[in-house]
Amino acid sequence: MVNIEEINIGDSYKFTYNYTKKAHLDFMKFSGDDSKIHSSLEFANRNGYDDVLGYAFALTAFLSKIYGTQFPGGNELCLKQISNFRKPFYIGDEIEFNLEVSSLNIENKIIGIETSASNSIGSIVYTGSALLQLSLS
Repeated sequence: MVNIEEINIGDSYKFTYNYTKKAHLDFMKFSGDDSKIHSSLEFANRNGYDDVLGYAFALTAFLSKIYGTQFPGGNELCLKQISNFRKPFYIGDEIEFNLEVSSLNIENKIIGIETSASNSIGSIVYTGSALLQLSLS
């Protein structure tokens, strides 16, 4: 567990995840979202996409993993998450998350985080910000 005094504005973290077919199907099953844009290649193609789209909210699930187990201290409670889904991504894309501490409130143990995520070709598919509170020891 990390103390807020150990965290600095500008601290950063990188996390890479390969968005596999298994991850896609697991999210479909868990969420119950089997909409055609996520499940029908024919439908996706008719709407101008190369393949079925990855689940935007799967990206926030990966952020939950990062906040809860890895960065900035791996013991945070997410108080607020703002998500901007900028471009689609697909099964097989390697998603690279880049997180940076943007603000600190030492007294209340609250940390501001700015996040972006890029797909395999370097296009930004996600931007967002969060307020996290460090857990008490």
